Amino acid sequence: MNEVNTTALLERVKRLERQNKQIKLTGIVAVLGMALVLCCGAKDKVPKEIVTESFHVVDTEGRARAGLYVDQDDNIALGLFDKNGKPRAVLGVTQKGPQLALHDKNGKLCASLYVDQEAGLGLFDKNGKPRAILAVDQIGSALYLLDENGETEFSAP
Repeated sequence: MNEVNTTALLERVKRLERQNKQIKLTGIVAVLGMALVLCCGAKDKVPKEIVTESFHVVDTEGRARAGLYVDQDDNIALGLFDKNGKPRAVLGVTQKGPQLALHDKNGKLCASLYVDQEAGLGLFDKNGKPRAILAVDQIGSALYLLDENGETEFSAP
């Protein structure tokens, strides 16, 4: 009698294991099928256009690394920041025209390129003071070299 019960129990366990395996397999197929349906449906939900006043990109630590925004004066800018949050490059369009500003690792302005009534390039010292300016307008071009106090040391023409 013990032998019959053991054999019957083994058969029952095998049957239950087969059923359990079938249930798991059916569940996996159902989950994969639903995921496929959701993924295929998501393609239709991807916006063709995003409308916003600002857009920020952060790194894996949550630090701001880039920003695209319109300020209160209706100027638009794209700012790129280093891992310490310091601005390193800013490309913008103001009411006067486009500008590009490049900053050192401390966030100090090093170089600026702009176009308004004239086109110009400014180079700045470690304190953020202008030291060289190259400008071109309708009349001609000019070069200014400045001392640490902003006084002209050399100009041409």
